[in-house]
Amino acid sequence: MLRERYRKSLSLILSAALTMGIMVNPVLAAEVQPESGYTEEFLTTEVSTDNQSPNGQLNEDTEEDDEEDTVSGDTVSGDVVSGDEAISENEVASENAREAGSKPVEFNFPSKYTYKVDTTVWSGLSSYSGKSFSSSVSASEKDSHEWAYAVAAASTEKTGADEIANALYGESNDPLGLFDDDTTSGSEEKYGNSAIATFLLANSTKTNGVKGMLKDAAWVPITDVNAIKGLVYKYGSAVIDVYRDQTYSNNAYNSASNNHIFTTVSEDYAAPNHELLIIGWDNNADRNEFVNPVTGNVPNGNGAFEVVDGLGEHYWISYEDATFTASSYSNERRAVAFKFSDNMPYNNTYAYDGTAQVATKEVSSVANVFVADANKNKYEAIKEVGFAVADPGQYRVYIYSYPYKVSSNGTPFIADNLISVVDADVNYAGYTTVSVDTPVLLVDGKNFAVEVRRADEGKFNAFVTTSSNSVDDWIEFNDTNTDKYSKKRNSGLSFYKNEVTGSAYVSKATPRIKVFTDNVNTLSKVSANGTEVTLPYYFYKYTGKNISPKVIVEANGYRYNSDSGLFTRVLVGCKDVGSAHMMVSSNKVFNGYQGVSFEITDKSGAKISRAKVYGVDNRKLDSNKDYDQTDVLLMCKLADNGTMVPLREGVDYVFNKTVTGTNADKKRLKTEIKGIGTFKGTKKNTFKVYSSKKPIADDKTMDISLVYQNHELDNFEEVNYTGTKIKPTVTVKDTETGAVLKEGTDYKVKYSSNKNPGVAKVTIVTKGEAKNTYVGKTVKYFVIKQRNIAGAKVTDEYSSYAYTGSAISPSLNVVVNGKNVGSGNFAVYTINNVSQRSKSDSTVKNRPTAYVFGKKRYAGYAGVIYYTISTTTTKK
Repeated sequence: MLRERYRKSLSLILSAALTMGIMVNPVLAAEVQPESGYTEEFLTTEVSTDNQSPNGQLNEDTEEDDEEDTVSGDTVSGDVVSGDEAISENEVASENAREAGSKPVEFNFPSKYTYKVDTTVWSGLSSYSGKSFSSSVSASEKDSHEWAYAVAAASTEKTGADEIANALYGESNDPLGLFDDDTTSGSEEKYGNSAIATFLLANSTKTNGVKGMLKDAAWVPITDVNAIKGLVYKYGSAVIDVYRDQTYSNNAYNSASNNHIFTTVSEDYAAPNHELLIIGWDNNADRNEFVNPVTGNVPNGNGAFEVVDGLGEHYWISYEDATFTASSYSNERRAVAFKFSDNMPYNNTYAYDGTAQVATKEVSSVANVFVADANKNKYEAIKEVGFAVADPGQYRVYIYSYPYKVSSNGTPFIADNLISVVDADVNYAGYTTVSVDTPVLLVDGKNFAVEVRRADEGKFNAFVTTSSNSVDDWIEFNDTNTDKYSKKRNSGLSFYKNEVTGSAYVSKATPRIKVFTDNVNTLSKVSANGTEVTLPYYFYKYTGKNISPKVIVEANGYRYNSDSGLFTRVLVGCKDVGSAHMMVSSNKVFNGYQGVSFEITDKSGAKISRAKVYGVDNRKLDSNKDYDQTDVLLMCKLADNGTMVPLREGVDYVFNKTVTGTNADKKRLKTEIKGIGTFKGTKKNTFKVYSSKKPIADDKTMDISLVYQNHELDNFEEVNYTGTKIKPTVTVKDTETGAVLKEGTDYKVKYSSNKNPGVAKVTIVTKGEAKNTYVGKTVKYFVIKQRNIAGAKVTDEYSSYAYTGSAISPSLNVVVNGKNVGSGNFAVYTINNVSQRSKSDSTVKNRPTAYVFGKKRYAGYAGVIYYTISTTTTKK
């Protein structure tokens, strides 16, 4: 495992209350809401429009192997590789093309836009339950309200992803109890503002065998009209909560009396009491149509949102309505978008949610510890992880084994226990889920932990479930129901750390982190050749004792670590300074042996200057020196071995975020990487900044993609060795203008180090007229994996070797698939290799022995040879 990277943009909605306390505790939410609530990567320049409004009315506006990089331009040196409407209203594109793009305030939205929805199912309410309704059920505010009360039993479906939404459904569904339910004789009047309807509704959907999963949620400030457009444009709709006089006399709730709404703060605008669904907008909506029925005033400017209410009625609300401008209420509220799957695709959910209030806590890390116990005496596989944060940005999810006794003073996480790392781009404040591409296998009864941190190791506000006393309290949810969804899976332990705690983890608070697993009943063994063994890290300081790293095994479509109890490790030369090796076997996962190599340094550790840094790139001039240079890869060569292995951020090194140098056009700036753990010292990295032209390397304005075998590669993604040069297709796009540059005309591509295992480079250099707009070059990378040496045929050239009084290593040949791998691609570790002994010695441990491991272009364990040391050397 080099690094498991998954970029999944945060998408849509959770019920208004979601997990974020929009309705549970809006004051808390307001106190921590980021200034913008979204990142620059927000919208696309591709649009999906429809010239028909939801109510059926027509819209009128409608070379040599491993050669060195010789491209001229910015140098690759040392170890450091360095309009009115943008889219016509009639343009139609696939809805699936709506992806992250440019900053909302810089995006030219169509002046008029309507998303086509089925008004018989109001997603704002139907999804609040976290369920999928059958086609025969109308999810209007009235009908879903009545349907909920028609159910007899009161129990919740504890799938983990929807319990908060369920509890809040009762609060959001007609909180004033305005509608009569003939079947229950007005009992809704008693429970209109309670969660009882939620429980009944959840039980009904469970009984009917229908359930769903919250995938993602996003919120933006309700005062940010442009950001709300972004939600609607990207996801089709956005839910807002509004105040409407329940008498409907002055500011109508539906279109029966007025279909152009303009409410002002002076009309005693009160706390929200209804939910509406925004499905479109019109910047040219005539302000004179929006006459306030009390004051006679009209808005200062044109423009309005198209909305749908709980009765399926369509009308318009001015951009200047008090909903968006009443500071006493709007500053605390958000427009929310959400996405639910049509079903619950997984067998089990691990989460500490419950129906308590939520708040945020500023942290640098949050984590939950769980006990795998859903599939008794068998296994589970982690398929997806969800987490909730209030600050957009790049995050990493760390999955660990937790081989400690769970208690209030539990041991926090150390790199030795790491199993997998998943990257996630969070573009909105909210909740997101990320897939674990290679599922992590869990063994029944074993503890595991999931930690969330920012990719740059910076601070962020995490959502935590709280008691009424403190956000630091651990909240225990012990369900009393007997159905399978209410089984208690509570290890009783969560962690966080921040500036107050320093590097220490504190075992308090309950972060909103969910884990979704599938049951795995049996394991099928595979060959060692189909198995990959890696380490959480590869450099260890000398201790005078044997060093036995925990291993990460990838086989059979799963990722494991040695805490699972499924593997046996055999140490080979794991005490002295230099190269060390380890053999791994398993009686359940794979046949034979596999292996891995690492390095033991002296007591003082290794210098970080040994590492090669890939990915530091040129940037557009920023007056605040906001230059993110953290999407990099550090590789270091193992001593006496020659194999390049990755270093891990936060374990082997950290970034110094301070940028030094003159911040001006065409000047070089420096960042610094500091060694930690086994590594010491610092390493400088340089890059150029430009103001007059766009650096083609700046990922804030340019999108460069590599596609190989119909798959878009992430930076530093691994590909298999093929024996031929690998040349991914390159696409270069300007995300600010939408322009797609043409290869050969606007830029040229140079491939290097793209055949044998190692870091392959794709260099893109501007040319022609494009150089008037763009400057410099950029290098993108992918990693060609080492070939697996497991299953090799190892032979000895001699039947015996003459005794010399010194250590003797045999002369070996290693063949893989009929080809000799060459002596430079395998390492030999010998024991009992001085005295005269026979390879036939009845005591195996006394025989002269040579263990063979792959290195450089090969990885893994090749095999073992016993040999004889006697009076003469005899060739076979």
